Amino acid sequence: MNYLAMTELQLYIDAMVDSFYDGDVRLFAALDQLALAVQDESVDRIYPVVEDISGQIERLCNALLRATIIFYSDLQCLGLVPLHVKYPHATDVDISLENDSLIVKLPAILPFRSKGSVYYLHEQLAAALEKYWQKYTLPKPLFRERVAVVFLHHYSGGEEARNLRDYDNVEHRCILNALAFTAIGNDNPRSIIMTDILATGDHNFTEIRIMPVSTYCEFVQSDEFSYDFVE
Repeated sequence: MNYLAMTELQLYIDAMVDSFYDGDVRLFAALDQLALAVQDESVDRIYPVVEDISGQIERLCNALLRATIIFYSDLQCLGLVPLHVKYPHATDVDISLENDSLIVKLPAILPFRSKGSVYYLHEQLAAALEKYWQKYTLPKPLFRERVAVVFLHHYSGGEEARNLRDYDNVEHRCILNALAFTAIGNDNPRSIIMTDILATGDHNFTEIRIMPVSTYCEFVQSDEFSYDFVE
């Protein structure tokens, strides 16, 4: 056992606990302010407090996500968690620009346990996008026009392709939030068209293509848009 690493991990845990405690104090204070505003029926005070609470909860969730990734990785390094139980990292994402389309490939996001958290997808993709943007000095957003975001769910066939569960908008939201303001201006319906396609592949993976609407019109008429699935 690496005792130096254990000591560093303990220091990190202590700092993490203190940070979460400070966040809880601020959140409870905001909730008290909200209760007073509601009691006084002060609409002008309610909305700013609600916005503050929303921001604090979002920051807390992001901090928990980062802490989970770091903590889990440290446990693996210490040999306390089997290495074959790998937490996804940005290195699992492949990004490329081909013609006028941005192509993102990552491990299959479907099927997924219906009660499993998929919020790691945002962290995974956001880190990979930031690294790619820095390497090639790309503008933000890359597309300043209405685009299509196409999810191609590649399966090699067999039981996994036969037992797909329903698409879950949580996966899509995580991906779109990471793409927003980097690849696309925003993720509202006026800015994007979104399509899910079951596709063939030599292994299971998810491919996301971001393309101008003009290119999308050509794409939907191509062979890639259809998948002959045989039971």
